[in-house]
Amino acid sequence: MSDKKKIWVFLIAVMTPIVGCLLLLLSQGIAPWDFSLATTNWNDEPMYYKQIEGMVHFGTPQGFFGYNESHSVYGNFGGWTPANLIPYYLVGKVFGWHFGTPVIFNLCLWILVFGFFAIVLKPTLNQQIIISLSFIAYLSASRYIFSTTPEAFISVSVVLFAISFIKFFEKDSKLVWLVICDIMMIWLTLLRGFYGIFGVLILVAMFIKADKKFEWQKWLIQIILMFVALIGFILLAKYLEAPYMAGGDISGEALFSIKSLIKSGILGVIEALKYMVEAVKLQSMRGCWYIGYIAIMVWTLVKGIRNKNAMFISVAAALLIVLASMFVLYNAKEGSRQLMSLTITALMLMPLYEDKKPVCISFVIVIALLFWLDGESFFKQLSIDANGERETLYLTAQKELSELMPIAEDEWDNTVIYSRTVNHQDMMALPAGMGINFCLNEYIKDNFDELSSKYVAVRVDDDIERFLQEQSCEKIYSFNDTVVYKLR
Repeated sequence: MSDKKKIWVFLIAVMTPIVGCLLLLLSQGIAPWDFSLATTNWNDEPMYYKQIEGMVHFGTPQGFFGYNESHSVYGNFGGWTPANLIPYYLVGKVFGWHFGTPVIFNLCLWILVFGFFAIVLKPTLNQQIIISLSFIAYLSASRYIFSTTPEAFISVSVVLFAISFIKFFEKDSKLVWLVICDIMMIWLTLLRGFYGIFGVLILVAMFIKADKKFEWQKWLIQIILMFVALIGFILLAKYLEAPYMAGGDISGEALFSIKSLIKSGILGVIEALKYMVEAVKLQSMRGCWYIGYIAIMVWTLVKGIRNKNAMFISVAAALLIVLASMFVLYNAKEGSRQLMSLTITALMLMPLYEDKKPVCISFVIVIALLFWLDGESFFKQLSIDANGERETLYLTAQKELSELMPIAEDEWDNTVIYSRTVNHQDMMALPAGMGINFCLNEYIKDNFDELSSKYVAVRVDDDIERFLQEQSCEKIYSFNDTVVYKLR
């Protein structure tokens, strides 16, 4: 390939995530400067955003993040491993933490990984065009760039693992690629335990590449690294995560019972099929995630069988194991989102290994139709804050609340319960370092005398506000749709 074409490949690659974001904004009639996390539609965004904000200001959140006043055994983190927060914390510490920080960071990560992809794997111009179209077609890849949740960072990490794994698997591979593989495998496993399967793929690759001489020391090191990563994930989940009402990083109840394992699998398959049927009707993004993932898994298996390629067959088996684990560690609803990173990575790699262009183009068209035409707006709609009015409101409220709710030594004095009916966006205005504990209204009423948190945030004129007034709780601040009460 000529130098001129190489430059075009690189430019197309690095522009891909930018174009994907601009098209998403354009499709919804939103100017880039009108988007803001302050008006996010996703209620888990404030949890992530405020935990990172607390880390940036104090090193760790000063109040408890959790659900129905649950909290981690050690530390104050919420229902997902704090390893998810570290990259964003480091960026916030260096460049400052504000509503635009995670979006800019996610976009920069994708630009860098696309450039690295183009330089290392050297796709042809035609291949890179299809790769870029595949990324853009998979709308969720661009959507999660506009988020504080770690999906974009996880996806980038999976792509980095895939790049290094491919280079390692080549006959003239260097040790550096195996080292990168191991680093990414360990890191991803700490983030999401099921990525421990990458350790198995590394062992399979070593077996396929092995000479007649068996180097047991290398195998032993790889096995140790894989188990260290898995043990690390389990420890993080057990001791540094708050119990989550809908199942957090690991539930695993089915792991200890064959009957429960089979039941979870069957129920998971049935629920996933329902989502896929709805996706065909353009009514379920979760179904789109399943269809994309299963299509890639089937393509990988067929490719492996036709070419008698043990590595492809092993990857297909690994994808099947991950799919099954979604129904055990999570459930079909919560697990569907976890499949995105692997699907995005596979779609990027597919044009490098599929000689028949019609197959690649068919994938792009079907994925684009499913994702861009899907009618479930919740997972597509970007949040708007015209003229930054909501950001200004929250920054003003945060400044005033910081004086009314000073950070104390007791973590419960730095914890705010927010009721189920509260506007979750308003939690962005709480003082930096404050912990947010999501509680059901019934929990607040039934356990009022035993509540540990010092503050409760409720929706204006809501049933739970009237209950707090009856208990003679002190109203300390009101803004937007929310009123903050002090319990003691």
